[in-house]
Amino acid sequence: MAIIKVSTSVFSLIKTVERAIQRASQGDTILVAAGKYKEALTIEEDVSISAKIAEHALIEGIIIVPKGKRLLLENITLHPTSQIFVEGTLHLINCVVKGALSNVLLSLNGGNVVAEKCQFTGATDVAVVLLNKSRASFEDCYFESNEKSHLLIEDSTIELVNSELLKSNHAVWLKSNSDAVLEQVRIHHHTGTQIIVQDASTLHMQGCGLEHGEGNGIYASKQSKIHINGTVIQHHALPQLWIQNSQLHVTNSQVNYGNESGLMLRECAEATITNTSFSHHKIANVQLTLES
Repeated sequence: MAIIKVSTSVFSLIKTVERAIQRASQGDTILVAAGKYKEALTIEEDVSISAKIAEHALIEGIIIVPKGKRLLLENITLHPTSQIFVEGTLHLINCVVKGALSNVLLSLNGGNVVAEKCQFTGATDVAVVLLNKSRASFEDCYFESNEKSHLLIEDSTIELVNSELLKSNHAVWLKSNSDAVLEQVRIHHHTGTQIIVQDASTLHMQGCGLEHGEGNGIYASKQSKIHINGTVIQHHALPQLWIQNSQLHVTNSQVNYGNESGLMLRECAEATITNTSFSHHKIANVQLTLES
């Protein structure tokens, strides 16, 4: 496995990441010096692209990871001009992915992503989209100011651990039999419902904080399932938990200080509540229709 060095210096033999990828063999590492690289990259071999942590290496352009290929990016700032498209496997370590040039930062179509200590900011629509049985894992990651939603998951699976999501319309939107596991995640200050769960999707929350939203905390519908444990939910403008034709299981949690109700059950919804407090709501702690 070789190390291929890339630099914008006039003395460098390889001045573009694209050229380094063309020369790379399976398992090679491409070491990028500080600088701005305008690139259109299609990964042809399993490679790593990294920079020294003290240097500022910025890649602006297009990145495609085809099915069956693997790409590791470490200590890189990314300004995608079109969504980073992944059908293979992408591993991000200590990267910053910034929007403004693309409506979606990262799009998976049956692909896999693992992100550690990364930031996703500034998308004009959505930071990360998962489609068609994609899988993603985010640990110690930060999502801010992605306009419509940070995460849109459809028929896919996602795990978030020790991460923070803030300042969007929605934090997480699950559709079409998707599954999300959130552990030690802080979600706050969204202008709409913070978490939407639809179409027989499942949400698991463990040790999370869900606070200060201008809509619902969680809205679940169409035979979805919500499992909440050890979580604090508070300060929402609309009912903090809106469960419609879905199931809620909540244990060892707190649902407090809402502008309307703590829990709304509608249209044959079911809830199992254990060792959990509902308090300080202006309308009611728990509301339900006759069918629930």
